[in-house]
Amino acid sequence: MSTDAGPRERFLRAEALPSGWERTEALDEARRAAEADEGLRTEIHLAQLADASRSGASARLFAPLARLLRVLDERPGDLGPDQRRALHRAFPGAVDAMVAQPHVPLDAIEEWLGEASERTGRAGYSLRGIHRAEAAFALHLGDAGRAERAADAWRRAPRDGAAECRGCELLFEGHLLAGNDDAGALRAWRPLLAPRDGLPGGPEHGEAGCAVCRASALAASVLPLVRVGRTALVRGHHLRGYRLARTAPGALGDVAAHLEFCARTGNEQRGFEILAEQYLAGEPGSGEPAARLEWLVAVSLVLRRSCELGGGEERLHTPDGGRPTTASHLRATLDEALDLAARFDRRNGTSAAGDRSKVRLAAAPLLDALAVHGGPTEPLPRGGPEQLLLRARRLSADGRPEAQAAWSAVDAASDHGALLPGAARAELRDHRAMDLARSRPGEAVTEFLGAAAEFDAYGLPGSALACRARAVLATAFAGDPAAAFAEADELCGAAHRLLGSGDADLRQATAVLLTRARIESALLPEARQPDAAAAQLDARLAELVALAQPYAAEPAVRARIAEATESRGRLAERCADDPRAREYLGEAVACYRAAGRPWSAAGAQLALARVLLEAEDPEEAVQVLAAALDDADRGDVPASADHVRLRLLYAEAVEAADGRREAAAAWREAALAAEEEGDGEGAGALARMRLGGALLALGLHRAAVRTLRRALPLLHEAHPPSRRARAHFWLASAYGALAAHRSAAEDYAAAADLTDREDDPYDRAHLLHLAADSYAEAGYDDEAARACASADAAWRSLGEPAPLARVLRTRARLVLRAARQAPAPALSEAADEGVALLADAVRGLRHHMPSAPTGELRAELALELGHTHLLVAELLDHRGPPEPRRAADELDAAATAYAEAAEAGGELGAEAREAYGEVRRRAAAAGGRGVVR
Repeated sequence: MSTDAGPRERFLRAEALPSGWERTEALDEARRAAEADEGLRTEIHLAQLADASRSGASARLFAPLARLLRVLDERPGDLGPDQRRALHRAFPGAVDAMVAQPHVPLDAIEEWLGEASERTGRAGYSLRGIHRAEAAFALHLGDAGRAERAADAWRRAPRDGAAECRGCELLFEGHLLAGNDDAGALRAWRPLLAPRDGLPGGPEHGEAGCAVCRASALAASVLPLVRVGRTALVRGHHLRGYRLARTAPGALGDVAAHLEFCARTGNEQRGFEILAEQYLAGEPGSGEPAARLEWLVAVSLVLRRSCELGGGEERLHTPDGGRPTTASHLRATLDEALDLAARFDRRNGTSAAGDRSKVRLAAAPLLDALAVHGGPTEPLPRGGPEQLLLRARRLSADGRPEAQAAWSAVDAASDHGALLPGAARAELRDHRAMDLARSRPGEAVTEFLGAAAEFDAYGLPGSALACRARAVLATAFAGDPAAAFAEADELCGAAHRLLGSGDADLRQATAVLLTRARIESALLPEARQPDAAAAQLDARLAELVALAQPYAAEPAVRARIAEATESRGRLAERCADDPRAREYLGEAVACYRAAGRPWSAAGAQLALARVLLEAEDPEEAVQVLAAALDDADRGDVPASADHVRLRLLYAEAVEAADGRREAAAAWREAALAAEEEGDGEGAGALARMRLGGALLALGLHRAAVRTLRRALPLLHEAHPPSRRARAHFWLASAYGALAAHRSAAEDYAAAADLTDREDDPYDRAHLLHLAADSYAEAGYDDEAARACASADAAWRSLGEPAPLARVLRTRARLVLRAARQAPAPALSEAADEGVALLADAVRGLRHHMPSAPTGELRAELALELGHTHLLVAELLDHRGPPEPRRAADELDAAATAYAEAAEAGGELGAEAREAYGEVRRRAAAAGGRGVVR
């Protein structure tokens, strides 16, 4: 039998590809392969419609739209309710696509607006999307009055099943406000920029749409954030937003927004990096004129700023292989931008496109310098290293995560400390060592000790002591915790002495005590008496808290108490003392908040949530993690690896709390967060895999296939085989639900290959069995026979008679099916072979039934025995000469087995009773001869 995929499986595989030319070509191939299947062809046209909408190739939308309208007019019965909704939902996007192409006449756009409105109303859907499209069209024309009227009608019209993605609506709402009311625009975009339970619209609107909304909202928000002074959020929005948009089809307008942001905030060099990266991929937006215009204007802004700063003679690499100067490329880009704007204006009969472009091209910088690439998240202070030093000290005193970057800025601006006063050089050296501690701890030890000596020379023994403690901790990181602990013990004595004499403050002294505790914690696994060692460590941490408690009103001291309390909680968790772990970790979170440092609480919140999940209290875990994510959403906590871990654990907690739809949204958010932080192949792949499983549980099988197909290439060798096996299993299940049995079989087989035959033999046998059944269902008998043989061997090795009987029945059916078109003697021989296989199954079942440990297991074996006898009766009908008496005996044996199984009650008993009745009816109808089951 041919192993080529059929048209439906071609379509499902094409649909699972990410947006781009490969997906577009695969959909075209699937359409050509489905010429004989009108229903499938309609599904493919709908997929092409969606593909054109989100891939930035609006010109490709018109052909599938025309074909679908013809189906709607000529064969309306060919479209199911979901397909009708999908088609009508695409009407507003068709307006947008026509507006984006300057060769489409104005009359044609107006005509389609009218037709789309009439068709939508006639179908009984809300005109909400049509009003939105008209408002966008009017804005493009520069007709403010019409835009306002259409926008009002859009807001008043109800949402229904044919409504556009809610995220896209919020995006448009913000665009209506941006520039005139930036704060209002940011409020409109808030659900997209900082969602709690997922992006608006839900999974039924499709994952890709929501991802597009997120990327576009991040891009649109950066300049409004600068204009309203919320610069602390800008760096994250720009870096995460550009990561999402940089290679996404259809995201050129978003990339242009990031370029314009760079040009207007003193980040021209960053703009050049983006420009170079985009040029390496080819000429951006050559087939999408509206997005191309946005791009050309933004490129011109970056080039103009570079020329103004004296870089006009620098050379660029352009997609055509040229090496123009910045100045000459600016002239060419400006000319193209204004020519393209003029094409839109000639079509529209207005000057709106040209006017908008000229205003943006003349825009002045909003800030002279806003560091966004590896630097601080606020405008850089002027005045040289002294002011940078003041800022770094302030951030360090507040415990801000940006402090280390601020000290790096001091280092660069002060010629590595040469321009700083004496004690400040020691501070800088101390922070330089902190930057090295994790990656190069040996070098860090040297730097810390050098800084300590400098502090001693300037009469600052408390600062010197804290530096020595950090050197000891770096020694532990370098692989010698025992030696580090001995040194830390000596430093603790010095800390108490200096605190008593007033030469060290409480923050410095408690830092030393906490250092010893951390090293002691690392040594616990090697302790001779682990319980006693843990109790001693807990007592020391309690003493630290008691020492600091009288001064807890000071934020820095309160933060130190929080650190010690968190360490007690983690110690309790390690000792499996869940109640104390919950108590201490909860206290630590409260302390961090009271100290004004919510960003420091993420680790304690993660640990607390894990304890709650272990204690089977997922609802409380959801509340803890939601509070942590709220801090991040407000911008109180910068995005980080902790933020990604919070999102992953939040999704797991929501899923454990039985929130299926909420879990899908949460896993989607976790995937986006990981991708925004550059971990798409690690945490992002895990989250996408879990999202696929959540979509499968919701019955959203197509979405599950798309998601899991996207996740699997990312689940490389760094992920455990069991995780990759689970992804293949979920994908196979989704394919099976879509009747794509060949694809299902391949993924079940892949999952089996990844499942360890020693550690998970039952899972492996089950997967081989599922692969065999799926191949058989798809009609791939040779593959099914091989998979059956593997499953047969696996179940025999495990001594499992019930699943072995099911495999043997499949093998018997395959043998008979292979001989159905053969002459009678061959068919009779195949029936003999099948009967022999089933005799093996009967022997195994009868052997195990008397010793079955439970009544339910015995009933299961009896049910399988009945099914097997019934199939023997069917096979006997194909033997020559016929054996009616033996066939009747097999039917009687089946009925007896079913009667025994029926005594079990429950679902299994109900199945047996139904089978028993069916056997009796068939036997009576056959006059005692064998019946086909």
